Amino acid sequence: MPTHTVGQGESLNSIALQHGLRWKDLWDHPNNEALRQQRGDPNVLLTGDEIYYPEMTRRTESCAVDQRHTFKMTGVPFKIDVTLRNTNQQPMAGVQWYLEVDGEATPNQTTGEDGRVQYTIQPTVSDLVLVAGGRRMPLKMRDLDPANTAGGIQQRLANLGLYGGALDGQLGPATAAALAAFQAQCDSADLEATGEADEETVRALRLAHEGVDDTERNVLEGAEAAPAGTPSAGGGDMDDDDADEDEDEDGEDEQEEEEQEVDEQDEGSDSDG
Repeated sequence: MPTHTVGQGESLNSIALQHGLRWKDLWDHPNNEALRQQRGDPNVLLTGDEIYYPEMTRRTESCAVDQRHTFKMTGVPFKIDVTLRNTNQQPMAGVQWYLEVDGEATPNQTTGEDGRVQYTIQPTVSDLVLVAGGRRMPLKMRDLDPANTAGGIQQRLANLGLYGGALDGQLGPATAAALAAFQAQCDSADLEATGEADEETVRALRLAHEGVDDTERNVLEGAEAAPAGTPSAGGGDMDDDDADEDEDEDGEDEQEEEEQEVDEQDEGSDSDG
């Protein structure tokens, strides 16, 4: 049974692309049921996780001659989604920003009323820097640990501006103090400021880090997760449809074969990627 061991800096999107699959082909596969139950979120994997991947099978598509045929690979590229907030946690509108994607600058853009920065990139991007309001902010791709781990708790507290200590994966006094501060100011749940990482606190911390308010919380808790493409999560907005075909009847394609063979995941392996 072929399996992939998750390494540092990998995501479900990048792993799927490496094996010529969609993220749903991996996440929804019955052989990965234990991983789904353990992680709960395809955006966040832990180094060392084992993911089963089905081998690709060959599918034959019939195509007319003297036409152009385009086959699209779903889920590539994917979208990052970052919200800029001020010290009062309010969205920052009208902020000019651009990204440096593996050293290449994107065109300048401006945030709207929601303060969101959205851009599509390839799953293999390794170096991403957000430049906004005159500040350079490196974004760690595919580096966020699950919310119910010590490292994941520290990362989320740090991203929320509540923790400035070492990201050592240890729930020491500094992390406990940051947890207590989060519990005291959390509006979406009735938390006691104990400094302990109980189940309700971890859930509230995860939702706060995702920018989910109280009105959205119950909906999210009951919904299936899908890679959202945030840089820290390494996910992406993936098209759930199968690869589709666009045809231009301009006769520019010199393809003369009646059949074209395309290597792609057999749709019969989808349980629901």
